[in-house]
Amino acid sequence: MRKGREEALRAARSDNIEQLNPLREVPFGNERTGFVVQPLNSGDIRQLCNELRRLLDDPVSVGIQLD
Repeated sequence: MRKGREEALRAARSDNIEQLNPLREVPFGNERTGFVVQPLNSGDIRQLCNELRRLLDDPVSVGIQLD
């Protein structure tokens, strides 16, 4: 029983890791592009915080844009 629970926890952790690492589009050459998993860096987090701050400052315009 314990072994099955450990495997389930390990699988859940790997699912969480996949959610934390977004896909990035990268060129592969010959006019082809593909996607790779790349961890978030501090610059990405700062950019997200700035975008969220702007959205929270003016929620009415965000609602209008969504409609």
